[in-house]
Amino acid sequence: MDSITLSIKKDSVNKSRATLLDIFVVISVLLSFFLHQYTSIIPGITLGEFFLMLSSLIVLFSKKIIIRSNNCLLIFAFYLIGLFFTFISIFLEKNSFALESFAEIGSRWVRYFAYTVFFIVFIDFFNSNKSTKKIYLFFCFLISLYAIIQFLFFYSFSIVLPSRILPISSNAFFGNDVIGDFSNGYFRVCSIFSEPAYMCKFLAPGLIISLKDFLDKKSNPIVSIIILASILLSASLQGIIISLVSVAIVVLFSHNTKAKILLAFISIVLVILLLVFYSRGLFNGIVDRIENISEGNADYSTKIRLFRGFFYWNELPLFNKLFGVGFGNSANFAYSNNIYTIYDYYIRDASSLGYMNGISLILVENGLLLFVLFCVFIIKSFNKVNLLGKTLIIQWILFLFAGSAFLSVISVFYCFLIYLFRRQNGV
Repeated sequence: MDSITLSIKKDSVNKSRATLLDIFVVISVLLSFFLHQYTSIIPGITLGEFFLMLSSLIVLFSKKIIIRSNNCLLIFAFYLIGLFFTFISIFLEKNSFALESFAEIGSRWVRYFAYTVFFIVFIDFFNSNKSTKKIYLFFCFLISLYAIIQFLFFYSFSIVLPSRILPISSNAFFGNDVIGDFSNGYFRVCSIFSEPAYMCKFLAPGLIISLKDFLDKKSNPIVSIIILASILLSASLQGIIISLVSVAIVVLFSHNTKAKILLAFISIVLVILLLVFYSRGLFNGIVDRIENISEGNADYSTKIRLFRGFFYWNELPLFNKLFGVGFGNSANFAYSNNIYTIYDYYIRDASSLGYMNGISLILVENGLLLFVLFCVFIIKSFNKVNLLGKTLIIQWILFLFAGSAFLSVISVFYCFLIYLFRRQNGV
């Protein structure tokens, strides 16, 4: 009996340790999105990347390392083949490192490999559970609440509450804390993030997850309303459009009629509030950006992000259209081969020549062949998850079109949430 009791106690202790480790991993991955704005003690690595590395090591040392998912193999193949194509493009074509040195390009290969490992760890080795959703929604609630408080403080007391909340060095520009968007006649909230769009990328999944819970009668609509309000107050064009598209998908596929009626009522109220805010000039920036998408003004980053990369790819020789110009090499290649598009800045430096959205970046740096492999990964992921997972994939793709990179903290964050909604998880 004593031996049985001891074995039971050991099992319970092991389970509690595993649970605590899992919770730490979940918090680390979720916070990496926010911490990516800050630098770590390791040169060249952000604090968010450091926490992803730490949580990945915990998972690798505490789980059986067996790759079960074909999707993980696809991501690994994407990196290895992409690296092979990179060597071909850079060395066989005698690439000039006029703007960025070989050491800078090589450091990106290491970073992309790290992101490949993060994808594999959090898609295949780590099984998310219901606590992941609860922790994430709790973060969304606090972040959204602070964004609303920022808005109220500014318009009530003309006080700008800080977005940069950690007293450590940052690799992001916190505009509200320095000059403030209010200098342009309106104030855009961004909570604890450096810019409104970045906040929306974190909150958009939380909006549809909480909304689906409400439609399934698992919670009240308060969390969804607060998250949606903060996204609207951000005045982020991409954040608002992508969030509303996501909401439409979830609501259309819902079978809860009463919830649909309530949502319709809430939508009418929100439209009225939007009209009030618009009359005060809050959404002038959004209107200006929409107008400039159709007017051909290349000084606006929205249009450059949407179109420049595709025009860049169209200017490439056939070999590079198929195999790409190499990981992290888009700026050097454009400079060395005199690649011009109608969306280029007049300054031809590394940051401007490498500026494009995540989808076109795959085409330019990895070529059409690897873009097909990326599409296969998306399709396979789409078939493995339920409605919420599918909606999250749509959000992720739309944000890639809006500017996020594939091998990045944002993509790891989204895939971590997407695979929470595997069909068999029942979350």
